[in-house]
Amino acid sequence: MGWDLITPLMNTRWLTIKCLFPYKPISYDGIVLNGGVHWLLGTVADDSLLILSFLLAEEEVREIPLPLIGTQPIELGVFRDWLCITLIEKATTNEFWIMKEYGVRESWTKMRVSIPYHQLSHSGFWRGSYDLMVFDESLVMYNFDDEKFWILSIRDVGKVGSVGIYVESLASLTTQDHAA
Repeated sequence: MGWDLITPLMNTRWLTIKCLFPYKPISYDGIVLNGGVHWLLGTVADDSLLILSFLLAEEEVREIPLPLIGTQPIELGVFRDWLCITLIEKATTNEFWIMKEYGVRESWTKMRVSIPYHQLSHSGFWRGSYDLMVFDESLVMYNFDDEKFWILSIRDVGKVGSVGIYVESLASLTTQDHAA
């Protein structure tokens, strides 16, 4: 099993990249970070998980290793300026992992939070040690210095499933007429 990645790049052509190694998608949502789009994938050969990165400027596909955490179900995201994985647990947990040096397995670092959760995601908004996060279905402002948090409420909004960042465009899709 393989797949093709077809994308318009900075110029006016479409590029098809044949994936030489067989993968199967765990999530179809791509995570944008460090000039690339990242997906959590499994290998067909042994079901091991990895992150596949498509670096837009280099037009290059790379594998990024995960931390050695066993076979727990995980979700890929971004925490501040780092790739992040959160554990998806039936029971609650209070940790997640961040990759402090992009592409280096040994740089995965375990982070702890004082709020037990089933599902955790980072909104992409932070200032200093304060991070806006979604714990289960609540919007939370979390302080990583003292591990205190505030559950935020927004009028007429009950539960919060996710928070995302809107990006206008990664590349201009306009074309130039080169006719003489």
